[in-house]
Amino acid sequence: MMKLSFMVATPEIKSSNVTAYQGELKESFSKMAELGYDGIELMLKDPGQIKVDEVKDLLDKYRLELPVICTGEVCGEDRLSFIDPDESIREEALKRTKEIITFASHFNRDYHE
Repeated sequence: MMKLSFMVATPEIKSSNVTAYQGELKESFSKMAELGYDGIELMLKDPGQIKVDEVKDLLDKYRLELPVICTGEVCGEDRLSFIDPDESIREEALKRTKEIITFASHFNRDYHE
């Protein structure tokens, strides 16, 4: 069975040029459920600003799944890249990526099954 999800930007993403629903997480998750989506694709750039338990609670409350975590704004807004000529930027990109992997590890595939 095919399921539908839509991209939801976390509040620390400020760019209005992203293709994602933007706002507070509770409002965003509620809206996606109201519109009939099965899940949300979380656009995230700084997991230190997002509470794992809040996301889990909202997923449960609105019966949504989390099939994807999008990280494009790590480079888009924060300009962190693995190929930057500046070693300190490459190191920060690696650090941020590890933080996002740790964040993502709290949401396993069987979370709603």
